[in-house]
Amino acid sequence: MKELAQVCLTKDIEKDETGQLMLFNTSVLEYNGTNRWNYINPVLKHSNPFQDALQLAQRTSSTP
Repeated sequence: MKELAQVCLTKDIEKDETGQLMLFNTSVLEYNGTNRWNYINPVLKHSNPFQDALQLAQRTSSTP
C-alpha cells in the first residue's frame, strides 16, 4: 500500500517491476494529456488500508 500512497502523492510511478505490475493489474492508471501522469484506481482510494498508508506517507513526507 505504501507504493500506492506514493503514487497518490507524486502522481508518478516508479519505472520498475512493481510499478509495471501496478499498471498491469490496474491498481494504478495512466492518464494522458499535455503531460503523462499516474493516479491510483478510484476504487482503491476509499479503502481503509489505502487511507491508512496515505496518512502515514503524508506524515513521513512532512517530517524533516
